[in-house]
Amino acid sequence: MSDSTTPFVLTLSCIQQKMSLISMPIFLTLGTVGNLLNCLVFLQKTLRSNSCSIYFVAASIAYLLFLDFSIGTNLYAIYFKDPTTYISPYCKFRTYFLSSCLCAARFILAFACVDRYAMCSRHSRIRNFSQPRIAAYVIAIIVGLWILIPIHVLVFYKVENGRCTVPEAYLYFNAAYSVLIGAALPPGIMIVFSALAVRSLRGIRKSIRQAIVQVNNASIRDSATTTPMSIRIKQHDHQLLKMLLVDVILYCLSNIPPPMSNIYSSVTLKWNKTPEQIQLQKFFTYLVSQFFIYFSTSASLYTNLMISKIFRHELISALLRHFLSTRRVLIRVYTNGNTNNTVTPINGIVGANTAP
Repeated sequence: MSDSTTPFVLTLSCIQQKMSLISMPIFLTLGTVGNLLNCLVFLQKTLRSNSCSIYFVAASIAYLLFLDFSIGTNLYAIYFKDPTTYISPYCKFRTYFLSSCLCAARFILAFACVDRYAMCSRHSRIRNFSQPRIAAYVIAIIVGLWILIPIHVLVFYKVENGRCTVPEAYLYFNAAYSVLIGAALPPGIMIVFSALAVRSLRGIRKSIRQAIVQVNNASIRDSATTTPMSIRIKQHDHQLLKMLLVDVILYCLSNIPPPMSNIYSSVTLKWNKTPEQIQLQKFFTYLVSQFFIYFSTSASLYTNLMISKIFRHELISALLRHFLSTRRVLIRVYTNGNTNNTVTPINGIVGANTAP
């Protein structure tokens, strides 16, 4: 390595290390809080009966497991000796668990798009797919599949020369596998069914506007008790679709580059590279395989707050209910404590009430 290249390599390596030290605790905090609050909101009474909310809860749980385990173990490896460099079972399990969680979340979001398309369909048989019971079955199947599919990770990953790595031949399979499950199937399903859902929703809204224009004042008065509820339900569905579309965009921006990086690494495995090229590849791999992934898996709450009025209202209501409930409990405890220690006269003798 020449003197002219050494400063560049060291600088880029230092930047990567500083980014990790600063960003990972931030992503861990924001992601944990965000995914927990996502679950809280989507499990509220007004939303939990919607099948799309079930998908959001399941995806948030998968993201929570992925973030906490991935960042937690990475932070441990920064300050202590990395177990993946000398404990082969841990190397295998960590890679397997993170792959299972992330892939399950991907396909849960993909089928949430299918659910939104079904909800907007004009055909009753297709609309039947958009039910909480069906969503629960689909999620269970997805989780079961992604417990089984990544088993090859447990077979091929191993510790070699102080690194958690795989045989050279497996790299080519892994590149094709990552493209299929990361850059092809999930975004393909998401984009196709999101586009179909948006088109169907626009058609429904156009039909509703035409019907409202044609209705007379007497009909409006007669249906005054049912119209607000029907409008509110449509607003929920519409805003759930908006939140899902933003999640799809975040997914495509952050999850498609990693498979491309794997392909490049496999193709250029035997190339002679300069130290600058090696360090640039490491830095790019870090950005697409960690930084962008952590960002997308921790940003859902904050994008939902920005684009959905109903989500903001439900979150504030849930937090207020929790705060008021906690306050009532504390007041009750405080009141009971004061009552038990009240001084009262008994038969002319002053004594303290005591609990039996």
